Amino acid sequence: CSKERRKEMEPTQPVSYVCGDCGNETLLRPGDSIMCRECGYRILYKKRTSRSKYERLHECTSLWLADANFRRRQRNVGSFD
Repeated sequence: CSKERRKEMEPTQPVSYVCGDCGNETLLRPGDSIMCRECGYRILYKKRTSRSKYERLHECTSLWLADANFRRRQRNVGSFD
């Protein structure tokens, strides 16, 4: 994906993580320190989301293919087939 597209996909809402020590659920925003709010442990695991990683890959691939097809058509505008 392009840098602009990746920036659009960055989470602006808090993301839920689970502490690797006490199991407490912690919400973190971009820029927050990665640390459990209950015990201070610094290993947090991101909770699974309902959105598939393949869904995001499909979005990026579709955008790339659409751009490639557009460029190919632009090159062929003046040619005679």
